[in-house]
Amino acid sequence: MSVALMEIANGLKDGLMNVERTLTRLETRLDMLQDGEIKERHR
Repeated sequence: MSVALMEIANGLKDGLMNVERTLTRLETRLDMLQDGEIKERHR
């Protein structure tokens, strides 16, 4: 595979990993918000 294609593949892989990390952070925040809502309802 040419160097250019390898660089493109590495860039895409890095981008995908960043998207996965962002998604994980957002899921964590959503879980925290949902937990807070549940606690508010039971007060």
